[in-house]
Amino acid sequence: MIMPISSPHLYKDGWLLRLGIAHSTFNYLSLAGQDIHGTSRELEASVGYLAYLGDRNNRLSVYLGGVYRDARLSPDDPFSQIEEKHKGIRVQGDLFLRPVTEIDFSIMGSRTANLGDKWLRLRAGYVFAERIVLGPELQYIRGTDYERRRVGLALENISLGRHAQLTISAGRERDRVSGTSGYAGASLVGWF
Repeated sequence: MIMPISSPHLYKDGWLLRLGIAHSTFNYLSLAGQDIHGTSRELEASVGYLAYLGDRNNRLSVYLGGVYRDARLSPDDPFSQIEEKHKGIRVQGDLFLRPVTEIDFSIMGSRTANLGDKWLRLRAGYVFAERIVLGPELQYIRGTDYERRRVGLALENISLGRHAQLTISAGRERDRVSGTSGYAGASLVGWF
């Protein structure tokens, strides 16, 4: 959820409050050669600044905030600290560009101190119905115990009313343990 805090409008430059929840599952090979399955729940609260670069389709935002994560491993991995680290400071940047009416580009990335996470996502797409974007995506996700590379397709900005949008993505994922597999994700964004 994203809320403007310095202006009553999200479509103007200004300060933002972003609140998020996430759930993920992952697998990796421990140092002892054992397959480990993990689940993680995460809460995030960040303050950021949004600047429009000409019009509403070209914008840059930067966030700084806190993250709380609860991760569980099965079976227990004595070589991992993921279950012991719960708090981190996250820096994230988002850049959205639409050089022409039909083409959209975005790059997003974050780094979470203490938790050791890095995330980068690149998307390019064709714009139809004014806001909906369909196109390829590349993602790189890395933590202390895992590393994933994803190539897929994303359908962005599906309107769910005046203040909510849905994005779905799916594709192939490669990690250092499982090799190649599939992934799918959904993101719901609301603003007030």
